[in-house]
Amino acid sequence: MTRLHPLQVLITAGNEEANIARVLQSVHGWADSIYLMLDARSTDRTESIASAYPVTIFRHPYDTPARQKNRALDQMPSQWTLILDADEEVTQHLRQAIDSLLSRPAPQHKAYWIRRKNQFMGRWIRYSGWQGDSVVRLILNDGTCRYPDVLVHEEMECPTPIGRLDGHILHYTYQGLDQYMKKIHRYASWQSQELYRKGTNPSMFHFVVKPMFRFIKHYFIQLGILDGIPGLAISTIQAWAVFERYLKLRDLYNQTNAS
Repeated sequence: MTRLHPLQVLITAGNEEANIARVLQSVHGWADSIYLMLDARSTDRTESIASAYPVTIFRHPYDTPARQKNRALDQMPSQWTLILDADEEVTQHLRQAIDSLLSRPAPQHKAYWIRRKNQFMGRWIRYSGWQGDSVVRLILNDGTCRYPDVLVHEEMECPTPIGRLDGHILHYTYQGLDQYMKKIHRYASWQSQELYRKGTNPSMFHFVVKPMFRFIKHYFIQLGILDGIPGLAISTIQAWAVFERYLKLRDLYNQTNAS
């Protein structure tokens, strides 16, 4: 199928030598151009591995996911753009769906939701709250759609309606529990800062009820129990993430009061 519109791919990465070849291989020879936004503080072989592919590399110190992606988008041509993280992979079904869309003279929307399948602890997770995982990753990069300037849980914002595509992005979430917990700690710090700016004052409700409900939600309501040990791990860690977020928020208030 011949695309009428060129397709470029943006990949963001930093210390991703274990993943970068897989994501690049999934778009190499299919996308018209590939761009890599590399954390300038990376210390592993990510850049050298990526350099074996026809990739344009931008470098900037990583601060937040939203800012890093927006920086790259601002430097890229005004074309259809597929945005990927280094630990993801494009499936054949998704490639076909995008080719079909871009073979039309005028695609209906300027942005599209894409479903993700997530692997955790060596298993594809079917439940645990991850079954409905979708992300806005295909956009017309004309400045209409951009990430909001938030620290965590960035999601592409578009003033026009967003469509949906068939196919999946495969997401190889974490190489192990240590990597997962590092991200949990980092996100808890960012979320506590956002809550502090909003003036949220944590109470026993935040420390007890919210973590407890988060576990119940992931494990029972969203059927994490059917995902076995990985489902139990996801539910427990997500509950801890809520508790840690408010613990760090309380620490911010203590530091302010002490100064």
